[in-house]
Amino acid sequence: MSPPIRRTWAPRGRTPVLRYRFHWQRVSAAGFLCYRADGGRARLYLHTQPGSYTSEILIPALRALHRRLRAPVVLIWDGLTCHWSHKMAAFIGSQKWLQVERLPGYAPDLNPCEGLWANLQGR
Repeated sequence: MSPPIRRTWAPRGRTPVLRYRFHWQRVSAAGFLCYRADGGRARLYLHTQPGSYTSEILIPALRALHRRLRAPVVLIWDGLTCHWSHKMAAFIGSQKWLQVERLPGYAPDLNPCEGLWANLQGR
């Protein structure tokens, strides 16, 4: 997730230098778009993680989301490896507040977070 390169204006012959503070070699982000059943109060929660997500990192993030929302959670998931692990399957099966809906193999147009990532990367 390095900063995007964009066109900008500068005096002729002076190449603009864009500085940024970025120390992670790689960062992963989990986006939680939350809606109430009545369609009101939409919220966005982001969880960032240096490196890649694993089941050991994602399970506490889901528990924290549940504590924050204090409501049942319906999760729409793509095919990320840690979404399909045995440890994650055992966790999902043991939680009554959590329902998981899986997306087809490659369906970014069905995933509401894909539009979010495109918007964030474009700004």
